[in-house]
Amino acid sequence: MAATGLTTYRQGIQAELRGLAGQLQERRNAGSPASGDEIRQLVKESFERCAALKRSDLTEENRSKADVCFVTVDRTLEELVHETAVYPADETALAHLQDALDLLLAAYEEGYTEETLPLSVLAALMEVRPISACEPIVAYIESRVGPLTKGMEYQRGRGPILLRLLNDLLRRLPRSQSQSVILSGRILMLLSSAYPLGEKSGVNLRGNFNIGKGTVFEQEAEKEMEEAKEDAKKEDVKMEVEEGEEEELPKDAENPAESNPSQFYTTFWSLQRIFNNPPLLFAAPPVASTSADADPFRTLKNGLRQTLAAFAAATKKEKELAGSAKEGAVSGKAKESEVDAEEGLEEYFFPKFLTSRNLLELELAAVNFRRQILVQMLILFQYLLSLTPAERTRVQSFHPLNAAALSPFVLQTENETWIREMRSRTLDELDSMDGGRRFRKAVQLVLQREQNWMDWKLRSCAPFTKPSLDAAAESEKARAKLRAATRKTKKFPYKMGNPNLNRTWQHNATTLDGFEPNVADDELNYILREYRLEKNRVKQQEAQLARAAPGSSQRYEIEATLDQKRIRLQALHWRAVRAASTQHLRHFASIGAGDVEKLESLVDDERRKKEEEEERLAEANGKDAADEATPKKEYDSDSSVLGLHERMSPDVAKGKEGSEAKQQQQEAGTPEPEDAAKKNARGEDEPGTPPPKDVAMPGTPVTPKRPREEDVAMQDGEVEVKRQRVE
Repeated sequence: MAATGLTTYRQGIQAELRGLAGQLQERRNAGSPASGDEIRQLVKESFERCAALKRSDLTEENRSKADVCFVTVDRTLEELVHETAVYPADETALAHLQDALDLLLAAYEEGYTEETLPLSVLAALMEVRPISACEPIVAYIESRVGPLTKGMEYQRGRGPILLRLLNDLLRRLPRSQSQSVILSGRILMLLSSAYPLGEKSGVNLRGNFNIGKGTVFEQEAEKEMEEAKEDAKKEDVKMEVEEGEEEELPKDAENPAESNPSQFYTTFWSLQRIFNNPPLLFAAPPVASTSADADPFRTLKNGLRQTLAAFAAATKKEKELAGSAKEGAVSGKAKESEVDAEEGLEEYFFPKFLTSRNLLELELAAVNFRRQILVQMLILFQYLLSLTPAERTRVQSFHPLNAAALSPFVLQTENETWIREMRSRTLDELDSMDGGRRFRKAVQLVLQREQNWMDWKLRSCAPFTKPSLDAAAESEKARAKLRAATRKTKKFPYKMGNPNLNRTWQHNATTLDGFEPNVADDELNYILREYRLEKNRVKQQEAQLARAAPGSSQRYEIEATLDQKRIRLQALHWRAVRAASTQHLRHFASIGAGDVEKLESLVDDERRKKEEEEERLAEANGKDAADEATPKKEYDSDSSVLGLHERMSPDVAKGKEGSEAKQQQQEAGTPEPEDAAKKNARGEDEPGTPPPKDVAMPGTPVTPKRPREEDVAMQDGEVEVKRQRVE
């Protein structure tokens, strides 16, 4: 493209965009601002009149011409935005700037500019404007966050630009003004809405502490420092009475802030160094140091003990002054003061500790100040309790494990016991304050969420989104469930209730010989039932273990019980495979390394098929027997073919007539049963009377009784069973 053509093209683009910006400003002044769709349509028409190329129209043939056109459009839009970004700006100027930014955004959406251009222009605007003038730009980003982040990749392109833009603004905000704090919260909310929860760019993966800003307090004179060291040595000697165990403070303990304010001032503010960087507790003491205060844990114990004593005295004094120390004193004024306290907390802001020596007494009297220090203690305790051996064992089971965030320090058992006691006392101190229970619950909830956040980082920031389900696999699962639900219910195999009674009924036996239980089958069924029950118990114990608090006594008990149940489950697994090897060895090729669930399924399928086959054979045999029992009919030879008549014997005819008469009598009315005396008179027996034994008369030849076929078969079976036992 020649220089003359480029100049003409540039002038045409500038004229179109400036005219479009003026048109938008006129509509806004008239009270009818253009919508986003209207702006996109106007931008599209303007670029079409200028014959501008889209990014999607780029080819190898027109690359040189397209590059010049793209640069011209980008430069023109940037100049238009910077011309309208005047400072100081009133509402009209801000509205004009918003229209220019909308033109830039519409050009990107239509494909005439690079995707990073809108955010790059916004970043350039914020770099040259003061904090007060950046708030309208943040408001614009909040209102256009959808188009600005549509299809954004978080690791490249627009993602890093937006993240850097907002983080740079956060660093510039002062921390001593409430208005800046509100803007900081808006920026953080914007970041959380624009980026996914699993985005690692804002995560402290290594768990580093912010030690850049420490708490500076007044240094004591040399004489006072020496006195403080002497007093500290005395305290250390007192603490060594029970080999480092802390003595329980009495309720009326002396307030160290009043007895020795100079020493307490140094001890109290020295704790901030440990709160700011807890790994200092595990640092090795200097080689040349022999004093007792060289042990960081001993210094921490002494400082926390004195701090809690001073806080308890301040809380007691506050209750006495307020008249709320009386037990059961509940009044309307107390409720009003509670509401006032809540309103005060909403306006409460404490950017930095005031460490003047003269202000310490006043700070200790403030509830909010004491609460802040107590929360710092709880945060420190949570960090130290995450270094116990039990907690480290739990964390090392995470997969994949972020080893960089795992602390190399391990907390000793005696220090763990002391920390748990101090944590309990700290929570009690929070409860004793006005509105302390509600504040304590809020703090514990925040700490619990912080622990969950730490676990997520230790799991290498696993994504929260789950992958989509496989349609084919889910369809197959649904079909399998449908087949299982519509499958024919397995018939109960024992009609008489159990195997022994069922065999007795089938064989019509009079003795129990040959009815010993099938030990192999019964043992397998029993073991499989016990295996299922024990497996369910193991799953329940594992669920309870997941819900148990780490390091608690309940967790140790559940782990011990779970180990025993797992051992029993393995024993039942081995017994089930051994019991099945004698009867169902043919299925072992299908169960792999001893899949008991699959073995049980195969055995049940085989049993069900066998029962269905027996039922089918029984139905077929019953039908054949019914056909054989039906009497054959004879017909008169002299009857015609069309009118055959049955020929019955006299006995059959007589029986038929009697049955018809009996049926008529039953239809007319059922006769009442005869009296037992009448039956006895006729020689009839009552129901249930056993038949009389046959008694041979003297001189009468005795005919041997022919045994039944069932008895002969049963006796043969008993002989065969006994022969197998002997073998």
